[in-house]
Amino acid sequence: MCSAFFRSEKLRRMERDDMSEAKLRSLLDLALLSGAKDFHQHQSFATFKRNILSRKDKSNKGTVDTAIKPLVDTINKKANYCTTSSCSGRIVLRIEPESGKKNEVRFLFVSHEKVKFAEVRKALAHLPKNSIWLRFEPMILHVTCKTVGDANTLLDNAQPLFKHSGIIAAKEKTIVEIRGSEFIETPIAQNRMLVTEDYLKILLFEANRKLKRNEEKINALSVLLS
Repeated sequence: MCSAFFRSEKLRRMERDDMSEAKLRSLLDLALLSGAKDFHQHQSFATFKRNILSRKDKSNKGTVDTAIKPLVDTINKKANYCTTSSCSGRIVLRIEPESGKKNEVRFLFVSHEKVKFAEVRKALAHLPKNSIWLRFEPMILHVTCKTVGDANTLLDNAQPLFKHSGIIAAKEKTIVEIRGSEFIETPIAQNRMLVTEDYLKILLFEANRKLKRNEEKINALSVLLS
């Protein structure tokens, strides 16, 4: 009798948990759907897209990265999608501010292409007092979608290649964030080099390898969506 009571209690808890999950999913779906609806009440998607694609590129580089441009163009040819920001992936030497504030970060070196040891070593010739981190950052792409259904379709295509992708409900917009999952992030200097040249070469080899694989995935998604 006692064991039967505990089993029934366990079943009731499981049912409550299932109901809570289902309710949460329903609320999330409603939030996404209402967001998409509000978007169309204020302006048409076509008008929004035309405004976005005609504005000046506000990135530091001022242009879309070469490696990701074919994918960006492929997506923007589709009526129900509009890219709003992108980075094809990069290898950087990053000077960390003492405050830890992101907007105070400075860069010693930035490359969206394969790097050579000599050019990185040159960038490290004069070291600041702050710590320097070597980072490989994978591609990231934000795509505003006309409807939640459009967002799900894009995500279904992107996620097998870029596993960290997802849907963001942002005010009146439904956005798909397509993002790579491979990173390198490690300190290499602070007043002096903290790693040997041999180890730095290994880090750059791995960063170049990840960058190449990242570009292969970008090209594969471009072909898939064509």
